[in-house]
Amino acid sequence: MNKREQQKQERRNTIIEVAKAMILEKGIQELQLQDVADAAGIGIATFYRYFPNKELLIIAVNNQIVEQMLADIEHRIKGAVNAYEEIERVLGYYVDIVEEPEQQFVRFVRSIEAYRPMEVESEEYQHYVSIRKRFSELLLAIATRGQQDGSIRSGVDLSFYLFTIVQNISHFASESKLTKHDPSLPLDLNSSQQVILLKDVFMAHLRANN
Repeated sequence: MNKREQQKQERRNTIIEVAKAMILEKGIQELQLQDVADAAGIGIATFYRYFPNKELLIIAVNNQIVEQMLADIEHRIKGAVNAYEEIERVLGYYVDIVEEPEQQFVRFVRSIEAYRPMEVESEEYQHYVSIRKRFSELLLAIATRGQQDGSIRSGVDLSFYLFTIVQNISHFASESKLTKHDPSLPLDLNSSQQVILLKDVFMAHLRANN
């Protein structure tokens, strides 16, 4: 990468970081491209060279979030002794994002859930698809190891099970963290404790010596 290309990449990253911060503060609907350009220190014409519309910018911000999530999970499972431990570490990631003080991940997930991109033929969206594919391949590889290494009890369709629990625990993690406690309930349903309980129930069901 030459100096000019590096400068373009750095500027693009700056735009994405600025937009992400604004989304976390105000939400997607309130995001104004002129505000992003101003905060990034560029003119709106220059901004449009990088992102011709708001939708492409949102997808790019989402890609950065999901890419980091995948990298964090890949790092976590390194060194695991078997598939059971890998699954436990994957689910542990979602426990940790619930306990993250600034709640950046769960707030962004909530904000983008209502935003459905239409630019499905764009390079940005295709990159998003490729990240999701990599995550799916990671889970499938864990499922394959689980069927072979004896750490998972027999009779479990591990691929189906793993995709189901990851999808549901990730959704519950964001929903429970951002849902206000109902004061009419006789106890405080602490969101972190609830996610930990779900993880433990899932893992107990998978354990080979059940």
